[in-house]
Amino acid sequence: IYSTAPEKALVGYCFLKEIIEDHPDVIWANYRSLLGIDKDRYAEYYKGSIRAIGLVISMPQLFASPIPLATIRNNDPKFLPPQTFKYFESMKDLSKTLGVSILNQQLKIPLDV
Repeated sequence: IYSTAPEKALVGYCFLKEIIEDHPDVIWANYRSLLGIDKDRYAEYYKGSIRAIGLVISMPQLFASPIPLATIRNNDPKFLPPQTFKYFESMKDLSKTLGVSILNQQLKIPLDV
């Protein structure tokens, strides 16, 4: 989970449980209590749209401390912060971007890669 400016850091991770795709009115009716946005802003965002996409996440975990963008780029100079989200297929892929030692410092259970 990446926090944009002014923090500019990875603050945690989560797992993608499900991708929901439906009309914005249907998404609002079924998930409004989980969306973290009020109806007016939601309606304005999806105004004129016939399709909305939602990501259902599970097991969100905060790192022990944020990992600054500069630290990430020391391990992966081509890393660009995601505009919406970035998939890592495995924790091993995440460790390639961050470096195993940095990732292990942040996880509650060390990663064996």
